[in-house]
Amino acid sequence: MKLISLFSVIFMMVVGPTNCSDAKKIQKTPPMAIGKAYYESWTSEVKSEGSGFNLFIPVSEKDDSMLTLDSVYFRDQIVNLSKKTTDAGSVYVGEFKNPQPTNVDIIMSSDPMDEMANKTPVVTQKIPYELKPTEAMVSYKANGETLYFKIENIQEKPSK
Repeated sequence: MKLISLFSVIFMMVVGPTNCSDAKKIQKTPPMAIGKAYYESWTSEVKSEGSGFNLFIPVSEKDDSMLTLDSVYFRDQIVNLSKKTTDAGSVYVGEFKNPQPTNVDIIMSSDPMDEMANKTPVVTQKIPYELKPTEAMVSYKANGETLYFKIENIQEKPSK
């Protein structure tokens, strides 16, 4: 019994401070001037490609070269951001895919070779933040440290 309580104390000492340090890395304001973020839904003409949405984060030209946005947490998903240049300026885009229902039969057999035909399940990654459907958490790197800021009031824009 003493051994279990000792391991519990050691576990809390190791894990406890790491969770607190993540909370300190969230910045109250974005590190650069950001325009109004929005998303557009899309559906592929090819049925197997599915559907999803793209999140657009416009950034100011003058702040554009200072740092790079890395990834975004939005609607229980995380994706990397890619930078695109348009006539209106620079914009970071996150491409999200809607999860597709899986109606795949699982092969159960006493022969392991038959079971090798099973597809591995897709496990969704739990994001470490509680976000509303209109909020996103963006990560970026500054001075070798990963920092975060929140974007609020993200609206859907009709697809073109």
